Amino acid sequence: MISKIVYLKDFYNDTTKKELNHWTLKNYHNQEIFGDTNNNPPRTSFTTRHLNNNVNWPNAALNLQKDLINFLNLKDFVLRFGHGLVNSVCYEGCIIWSHKDSGGILPGYITYHCNCVTKKPIGGETVIEGQTYDIAENDVLCYAVSELEHSVKLVQGSNLRILWSFCFHIPNKYFSQDEFYNSTIRQEMGLN
Repeated sequence: MISKIVYLKDFYNDTTKKELNHWTLKNYHNQEIFGDTNNNPPRTSFTTRHLNNNVNWPNAALNLQKDLINFLNLKDFVLRFGHGLVNSVCYEGCIIWSHKDSGGILPGYITYHCNCVTKKPIGGETVIEGQTYDIAENDVLCYAVSELEHSVKLVQGSNLRILWSFCFHIPNKYFSQDEFYNSTIRQEMGLN
């Protein structure tokens, strides 16, 4: 079974982080690769999510994706967006409001992301169901984005927040449904 939230400490090394950040910093001004997320305030967050699927991804991202698939022992999954990769940049003032992502591509699938913050700002922590996760560089936070409310706190200071998301649609048979049910009940009862 896959847990609804998995935190992987020191999952990738500094060489991988450096290659991922180099690719982002080289490309995030390229409007064919990165587009405005239209968050409030505008022009504070840019992503590869809505644009060209023919991106020449860095080997570090492709290798990290394979490592995550193997570590999590993923089976019967589909890569979200066709390639399963999203790279995002947040500037000072960026905030991502609480939401759930769309569900799986087929009935019975859950959308699951593994997020790496490869460059940390002040702020910019991830909040899932009211619990704050300050993702350290070299760590990975995986969670069921279609099932759990999540947000990102205000990004402050001059450091960019660089995020790499590895995105999957996974059959819900690989998750304990009690985890999602209990989380929803706890939230409705005000216990979170």
